[in-house]
Amino acid sequence: MNGVLRGFTWTPCLVYLDDIIIFSKGGIGEHVVKLASVLERLSAAGLTLKLKKCVFATEAMEYLGHMLSADGVQPLDRLVTAVAEFARPSNPDEVRRFVHLAGYYRRFIPAFGSIAEPMTRLLKKDMQ
Repeated sequence: MNGVLRGFTWTPCLVYLDDIIIFSKGGIGEHVVKLASVLERLSAAGLTLKLKKCVFATEAMEYLGHMLSADGVQPLDRLVTAVAEFARPSNPDEVRRFVHLAGYYRRFIPAFGSIAEPMTRLLKKDMQ
């Protein structure tokens, strides 16, 4: 998919595996133009879309654990709750799971590295 949409990434669209997000700030007209250019590129490569998996011209959407909208990118409430309610880890595997889960949202947690450092230190081989 990245090869087919080479040159389009971060201009009219984002691609992750077989998911494509086409974004616009200039209104529906601009969005339709960008959508058409992406669809033409996919068609030229012989690729088709499953209409039931497509969402068109939406103002907000969930994507890879985030809510995307004109307001920006936010973590999903249900996943923030999962981090907040994670049971206190009692072994290295649970610590690792928690650090990875919380780390997924590191961009929203100021000084995440400093906060997580004591936990990641516990994961070093000589600590187990």
